[in-house]
Amino acid sequence: MNNEEKKQPEVSFAPAEETAPQTEETAVAKTETEAAAKASFLKKLFSGKKARKSADMQRRLRHGRTARVLTVVVVALVILLNVVFQIVGDRFPLTLDLTGDYTLSDTSIELAKSVTKPIDIIVFAPEEAFSNTNSAAAQKFTYGFEQPAQALSEFYNAVKQYKTYSDGKVNVTFIDMNSNPTAVNNYKAYTTDTIESGDILFISGDRCKTASVSTDLFTADSSSYYTTGQYSFTSTVEQTLATKIKSVQDTADRVLTLFTGHSEDSAVMQGLQQVYNLNGYDLEEIDLTKSTEINESTVCAVIPAPTVDYSKNEIERLRSWLSNDGKEGRNLLVFTHPTASLPNLYEFLEVEYGLEVTDNLVVETDANRLYAYTSSFATYADIASTDFTKNSAGSAKAMAWYTRQIIPHWEAKTDTSTQYSVNLVTFADTARLVSADEAAQSQNPTQTAYDGTIVGMAVAVKEGYQNTLEVETVTRVAVCGSAYIPTPNFISVKTAENENLLLDSMSALTGVVNAINISSKPIETTTVTFSATARTLVGLILLTVVLPIGLIVTGIVVFLKRRHL
Repeated sequence: MNNEEKKQPEVSFAPAEETAPQTEETAVAKTETEAAAKASFLKKLFSGKKARKSADMQRRLRHGRTARVLTVVVVALVILLNVVFQIVGDRFPLTLDLTGDYTLSDTSIELAKSVTKPIDIIVFAPEEAFSNTNSAAAQKFTYGFEQPAQALSEFYNAVKQYKTYSDGKVNVTFIDMNSNPTAVNNYKAYTTDTIESGDILFISGDRCKTASVSTDLFTADSSSYYTTGQYSFTSTVEQTLATKIKSVQDTADRVLTLFTGHSEDSAVMQGLQQVYNLNGYDLEEIDLTKSTEINESTVCAVIPAPTVDYSKNEIERLRSWLSNDGKEGRNLLVFTHPTASLPNLYEFLEVEYGLEVTDNLVVETDANRLYAYTSSFATYADIASTDFTKNSAGSAKAMAWYTRQIIPHWEAKTDTSTQYSVNLVTFADTARLVSADEAAQSQNPTQTAYDGTIVGMAVAVKEGYQNTLEVETVTRVAVCGSAYIPTPNFISVKTAENENLLLDSMSALTGVVNAINISSKPIETTTVTFSATARTLVGLILLTVVLPIGLIVTGIVVFLKRRHL
């Protein structure tokens, strides 16, 4: 070694200290110490860079994960909304009707929900006739008229809604007899009639009801043709669907037998046919003056306002039928004529069932309780709240024109009653009574107040027990003092509940539980209808504004989250 030490570049890590003269050993130790300090510094330097790089990487990963999660959430939300709307749409159809399409009424929706057994609706016509009202197939059934074509479209929409509301129990099949003529053979066992183009079969189990496209989906009125040169059409789609579906759901036929042969009121019979046929009852006529057997399936007999009295033999036949060989359990509904004198029939009703038909007619002194402020005989009566009037009671009124006073002589029902009466139609305290004979002879007959409730319709109930059969028996006889309550003119009065009163009473008489009443009145459906301008605006807003803006906002959010990656 040279006497002069070879100098090393100095790196100062700490203040210089006074040291003793260095020897070779101390120089080596110093060099090693300086190298260790340098290594420690570099380690700290690079470890800091790694820490910053790791933090930056973690930050980038965190933002990346957020962006990816946001993207996944948006996609999942879109899928979820589609699934939810699909489920809700299938279970509860939400129809925003931009074209005025047909929607079911509340009554039809209730009926559809009440369906318990599968129902197949087989339409022997091409589906295009209903889905496209401008098609040649549609023209075949509508002869080019717009309103009947609209009825076909209503039918098409209605059966689809029936399927939805019935949870798939109601299904429709269209069969084009031209392209598939042999398909008819599969359905010949359900009807004795020849199946033709345009026929509709409603099948549930072994029960089948028929209808026709050209006669049951719409009606035509030509009464004004010669003055206006036009026909008037009315859709009967809902009534037909409801009637047929209700009929095939019943487990047995419900026959109403009209007892005739005594110059009955034709308007009464027409109204009864209109109301009860529509609600699944089959009406038959039996002339009691003859020996024709009464159908064993009869659930109730109806006497439709006769003007000729029953003979003693006919009264005995009536009594025998109600007795049912001692088994009882039968029902009778009687409508009285305002001017007819029928002592034999009325005596039978009073003696056997405690219902007295008087010769008094009801008039009203309160003009607010008169129909259109007309005759004092055109009164609004109250429908009592009873087990016989569940759908028609309350604030509803009955249009009861020329009503005979009915006096029930049996007491009201108690816990121990076996014979009792129930008032169904009553009049207000402002009502008065006039003699039918005097009313026929004078325009101003004497009006008399009545001490008590004036009754216009009541039912007598006779309960019993058959030891031999070990069953309870119930016979019900109802008497209505007004022959006009069931006539078409008064059934159609929108401010009265005559129709529901008739249906409720019949359901109670025949023991039908939870009956859904189908009205013969034109059905008013709730439809959200937009004009052409409104439809354009809705489409413009939804498709060209709302949806694009939503997509743009989503894209910007995702971009901002990802731009720092």
